[in-house]
Amino acid sequence: GAPPPLDERHVEPHAVRAAHAAIVREGGKHGTKDGGSALLDESFIDWTSGSTGRPKGMATTMWRMSHWIRWRAFHWPLRRLGGRVAMGLFLPWYWHIPLAQGGTLVLVPKPLNVDVRGLMAYLGERRVDWIDCLTPGQLQMTTELCSAASLPPCLAHVMCSGEALPVGTARAFLRKFPKVSLSNVLATTETSADICALVRVDLALCDRLGDAVSHVPVLCSREGQGQGCVVWGNSVELNAEGRLVHTGLNMEAGYLPGDDSSSFMVTPRGHACVTGDCGFWLDADGEGGEGGEGGKGGEGGKLLCLEGRADSVVKVRGHRVDLAGVEAALATCPAIADACVFEADDAVWACVVSADLASASAFCAATWPAGTRPTLVAVERLRYSHTGKRDRHAMRRALPELLRTRAQGAPSLEPSLEPSLEAGQDGRGSAAAAAEIGRAHV
Repeated sequence: GAPPPLDERHVEPHAVRAAHAAIVREGGKHGTKDGGSALLDESFIDWTSGSTGRPKGMATTMWRMSHWIRWRAFHWPLRRLGGRVAMGLFLPWYWHIPLAQGGTLVLVPKPLNVDVRGLMAYLGERRVDWIDCLTPGQLQMTTELCSAASLPPCLAHVMCSGEALPVGTARAFLRKFPKVSLSNVLATTETSADICALVRVDLALCDRLGDAVSHVPVLCSREGQGQGCVVWGNSVELNAEGRLVHTGLNMEAGYLPGDDSSSFMVTPRGHACVTGDCGFWLDADGEGGEGGEGGKGGEGGKLLCLEGRADSVVKVRGHRVDLAGVEAALATCPAIADACVFEADDAVWACVVSADLASASAFCAATWPAGTRPTLVAVERLRYSHTGKRDRHAMRRALPELLRTRAQGAPSLEPSLEPSLEAGQDGRGSAAAAAEIGRAHV
C-alpha cells in the first residue's frame, strides 16, 4: 500500500539531527575544531541583562544559531507573513532571518525604540509587513499612544519578546488593533536566543485566561495544534521548584570562563540549564489546575505560563512606573541597604533593609509624588533567585504575611521564603485586604 502521509513538521528536525551528528563527527566528541566545520565557530558573544551587577557572557555557536533560525523560518515564513521585516532592539539575534529567506531587512533607528509614534510612522513609510520584536513595554506604549488609524495598514504581525507579556497588555493591543496578529516568544541568553513560542496569541485566549494568570503563555504542549512549539531537538520543563529547565541541542555548556556556570548540567538528552524564570502549567481548555508536569492535558493541551521576570514597567493608578528605576533610586538613599520593588493591588511596594525607616520614608516623600511613591516594608533580608537577582515574585507573595506580622507588633521579621498564596495567584486580593493597615510605611 501507499506510505502514510508525511507530516512536514517532522522533516526539518530529522535533517537537523543528521546535520548535527555530522558536525560532531567532524569536530570531535567534545566539539573541538580539529579538522572540523566552520559551523563550530562562535557567532558572537551574548551577555545577560546584568541586573545583578555581574553580567555573564555566552559564546554562541554558529550551528546552534543556524538551527533555531531554520525553526523560525519554518513557523514564521515570509511567504505567509510578508517579506519586509523591521528589527531594532533584537537585531544581533534576528537579522539573519529575513535575509536567509530572500526577504528585506528594515533597520529601525535607535531613537525610535522609545518613540512608538515615530516608529509606527517609520514602519508605514517603509511598507513593513511585520516587526521582530517589540517588548511588552513597547507593545503597551503603542496601545496607549497610537490610534488604530495611526498604525500602518501594511503592518500585519508583531513578534513580542524580551520579557514576560502581561495578559492585559496583549488583550488591550489585540482589541485596539484587530488586524494585527501577535506571537509571544521566549528567548534566553543560554539558548542562543529563542527556545519556544506561542505562535498565535489571540483575543479569545486572553479572554479565556482572564485573571487566572498574569502573563501570556509561552508554550502549548499540543504542538500539533499549531498553537505553540519548542525549537527542534530541545525541551522546556519545570523542576520541583517551578523553575524552567531548558535541555537540548541549543544549549551551550556554560558561560564564559570566570562566570558561575553552576546552573548548567549535562543530561542524557544533552546540555541543560536551570533558568531564573518560574512558571506553571495550566489546562488550555480552561479547566483543571496547575502543576509541575507538562503532560498533554485535555484536548487543547497545557499552557506554560511564566510567573517571574515580568516587564519592570508597570501601570499603577494610571501612571507608568519602572520598578527597576525605583530600585536604582532607593539604592542612592543612605538609610537603605537593599530594596526589592514590586506592584501589588495597584500600588508600588518596596521591601527594604533599613535601620532608619523614618529617614527612608522621608527620602521617598521627597523623591516621588504620592501616586507613584513606594510603600516601604522593613525586612531583615531580601529573597534572591539562584541566579543572583532580586526575586520580586517571592517578595510579592510574602507581602500579606509581612503586613500581618507588622500589624501584630513584631519588632523585626524575615519574609517567609515559602509561598503564602497558591501557585498561579498574583496576590492582589490578599494584598488588598492587608493594605488596609496603612500605606505610609510599615
